[in-house]
Amino acid sequence: GLDHVAFAVSDVASLRTWQQRLDRMGVRHSPITETDAGHHVNLRAPDDLPIELVVMKPEFATELGVDVCAPMAVIG
Repeated sequence: GLDHVAFAVSDVASLRTWQQRLDRMGVRHSPITETDAGHHVNLRAPDDLPIELVVMKPEFATELGVDVCAPMAVIG
């Protein structure tokens, strides 16, 4: 089944803005966490689907074969 949905955020400053928006709306979420893959905020949709907002580190994207210079849908 579907594990989670991830949305790319352009940079850590934008991720902090999303964290503040979620706080203002009363949405429960994790703190910003840094991993080998990048910076993340995790939350759940009303139907309990896990959602991740992520700023992917370029070196991790390269490992996955993702072109970080290619156009993509980015929020933030």
